[in-house]
Amino acid sequence: MDVTLAADGAGVAEHAGDPGLWLMALAHRGQLERAAALLDEPPGPRVDSIPMYHHSRGSLLERIGRAPEAVPAYERALELDPDLAPSAINLGLLYGTAGGGTGGEPERGIALLSEVLARHPSAVNALRNRAGLRYEAGDFAGFQADLTAAFELQPLPELALILADWFASRGNAALSAEWRARARALAPFGTGS
Repeated sequence: MDVTLAADGAGVAEHAGDPGLWLMALAHRGQLERAAALLDEPPGPRVDSIPMYHHSRGSLLERIGRAPEAVPAYERALELDPDLAPSAINLGLLYGTAGGGTGGEPERGIALLSEVLARHPSAVNALRNRAGLRYEAGDFAGFQADLTAAFELQPLPELALILADWFASRGNAALSAEWRARARALAPFGTGS
């Protein structure tokens, strides 16, 4: 890309045309098609050393339906910054589901998400992702605990409805009704119940 900041080109950083920087900027702005066009263009060495470049690349790949290709991008982000929680949260879910191209390894995903939660106990998305993987693995007590903890941190009507359906499936009408009431209180016109 040809980018200039002034008519005479003064002030243009040497890496202003780096496809990696443009990929991050375009993806952040929601211009997925334009960002995706840059996926096969290698970034410059400075950008290649930025963990968020690899995270952005992985997120973009997921958003355009190429989740298996996102796995190595998130892995590279974590090589560069082992505490980059958003990459670990997304990678944990991909490890645990067939969407990651692995056929689904729930225990691997649960382990990675548990590591994130050990460092960041309030990481709601890690709790939600781990809840789903625990459900798939048959750890229903863990599913219920994670989803309840996620709700306590971020009370969303969707989570309350999932818990209401969960308790209804377990034959606990009282708790199901309680969770449906919570969902209605949070979104009285949008819960569908």
